[in-house]
Amino acid sequence: MECATKDGAGVAAAPGRIAGHRLRLAVKPVGQYQRLLSRDPSSNMDAFIAYDPLVYYVDNEIRTTIPFDTWEAALSLSDVDNLLSVGYAAFAHEQAAIAKKAWRDAMDRGHGGAAFNLGELLEEAGDVAGANSAYEKARELGQEGGPKS
Repeated sequence: MECATKDGAGVAAAPGRIAGHRLRLAVKPVGQYQRLLSRDPSSNMDAFIAYDPLVYYVDNEIRTTIPFDTWEAALSLSDVDNLLSVGYAAFAHEQAAIAKKAWRDAMDRGHGGAAFNLGELLEEAGDVAGANSAYEKARELGQEGGPKS
């Protein structure tokens, strides 16, 4: 393995040394936000949690409202798997009605995971009958979970 120096010349280095150097760089703070990696305190092994400073910054500093037309376009243009993702994004942006529509549309196209998510959303909203119906559909589509009717 070769490692480039400041003047561009290559020098041989032991793989373990390079990995250790890269790991030290990855756990070093990036700006005022996050490290790329942080040791996982719940693990008794050398385990790490990965962070993306840009995602952290956007999620925590730039919270913008996504226009309704954008959600509608995402719903109308998405295939069944992307509808699941649109639902997750909508839920994360506190747009429960959009998440409900995305997961219902995906469920209607045969996605068991979307049916389960819809069941959880409806249950959280207090619609027990709707939740049970969605959980039943999830089971029909091969997705386990939710209360047994």
